[in-house]
Amino acid sequence: MKKLFVVALVFILALSMSGLAWANTAEVTQEGNDNVVELTQAGSNFVEIGQDGDDNEATVVQDGVNELDIVQTGDNNGAKVSQSGENVAGVFQVGDENTAGITQDASVAQTGDNNSAIVLQQALAALGEGYDVTSGNKAVVNQAGYDQEANVLQVGAKNNATINQNWTYKVPGYGDNFAFVKQVGAENDVQINQNRSFSEARVVQLGDKNRTDVVQIGDQNYVDVKQYIASNTATVYQYNNGRLNVGANDFTNNARVFQNNGSGNVAHLIQLGDNTSYITQSGNDNNARVFQNN
Repeated sequence: MKKLFVVALVFILALSMSGLAWANTAEVTQEGNDNVVELTQAGSNFVEIGQDGDDNEATVVQDGVNELDIVQTGDNNGAKVSQSGENVAGVFQVGDENTAGITQDASVAQTGDNNSAIVLQQALAALGEGYDVTSGNKAVVNQAGYDQEANVLQVGAKNNATINQNWTYKVPGYGDNFAFVKQVGAENDVQINQNRSFSEARVVQLGDKNRTDVVQIGDQNYVDVKQYIASNTATVYQYNNGRLNVGANDFTNNARVFQNNGSGNVAHLIQLGDNTSYITQSGNDNNARVFQNN
């Protein structure tokens, strides 16, 4: 399984550098029963879809100059991708062929230019012991603007990740945001909303029933959240009110939240302006609330 992840990731990176020699090229390989592919292309597009298993479904709509690779291994996987502009998307889903009824969903919507979304999901019953793993993992990525990048890695059962980059207002001149989500365990949830440009959000959740909500409004916001064990909650709201007198690699709002070696910890952080905050919680049932206005 791990080898497939590496191969798939290498393939999509190579695909993104392959040039634009193709014009509406589609390669579909299906092995198993009752697999479905629905594909609509307009412009100069490249699509490669591989399905190995039963009852897998892939729906693709492309308009412009786009590149896409979908790999689904297992049963009852679903992928929906909509691209408009010049974008790259990769969706890789691996289920457990020895476990019936695993369902994983990935949805990617892109509009604008040079956006990138990579989703890797693996459903493992062993990591979700005591949970109903028939729902698998779910990832939703919505990108508008330019040079947006989103990467999602989910391993386990019933994990959920949603990333919206400039999706609320869809202003063409905004972009260059980065979001990374890694979830290993069961029933973890991450919601990231980035509006405007040059913001970065990184979330790592290892364990069960952890939740993170990130809202970044304005430019050059940064957040790093790491949660371990179970039932930890982090909420981060960052708003930059126009202060951009920083270096090219600096951020106006900077937040780091680390919750480790415990469960039931809660951290709420609001930053308005130009602020820095570090929250570390070790143990159980700790509660931190920080409000910064500069």
